[in-house]
Amino acid sequence: RTRTTRTPTIESLIDAALIERHHVGRRLDHLSDFGTLPAKAIPQVIDVDTYHAYFSGMLGGYECTGRLYVALCIARSVTASTTWSDTAAHLGLAAALAERTARAASSRMRSSPADFADAVRRARRSLSPRRDFRGREARVRHLAVHPEEWFDAWRTAQSPNKRVTTFGYAVTWMWCHTASAFLDTSPAWAGKPCGASKNAYRAFSQRLPATAQDFLQALVLQGGDTDNSGGHEARFF
Repeated sequence: RTRTTRTPTIESLIDAALIERHHVGRRLDHLSDFGTLPAKAIPQVIDVDTYHAYFSGMLGGYECTGRLYVALCIARSVTASTTWSDTAAHLGLAAALAERTARAASSRMRSSPADFADAVRRARRSLSPRRDFRGREARVRHLAVHPEEWFDAWRTAQSPNKRVTTFGYAVTWMWCHTASAFLDTSPAWAGKPCGASKNAYRAFSQRLPATAQDFLQALVLQGGDTDNSGGHEARFF
């Protein structure tokens, strides 16, 4: 039986051979670049334009799952996290959700792990470090429990006036568009939303006039970061 001494050179060759078989998460651990982008500058769900620019055709399945997965990948690459559950905490997401998302995305990946990890690196460079999505999420949560501060003024400023029943949809719009957070985690929902509720919200969002959108966005950005470059707010769906 041949015995080969595990010299540093041999170790490097073995690592180089094995890394080709590593899943995306392990590759992200290898390309980690701590400190280049704060975790708060990464949204829970990457915006549509960034997703299409860097990941078009790379993932099958639902686009919303792919965009959530990309955000997790970017977060994993700039933090010390080595598991999806640990990564989730940096984005304010549940560990179980991150693990399910990673499994679903990995099973539907249409590119090599190497190409996908490279796309994560390039997408990471396109994000602005000046945003604070955790701050935006906190602001939406505040507005969700203090409707007296804004809701009547917002709905009566619209023509025609918005109904009182649109409160939850308005909160969810701010959560998804300005905070770029995951639809299912909106503070407007009492629990996990059903399909009918999500469809009703999407119909509301698609009909929302630009003036109503501007009003809601200003509520979230008031007193916080106002860096809107990159299209995160403009194209959530």
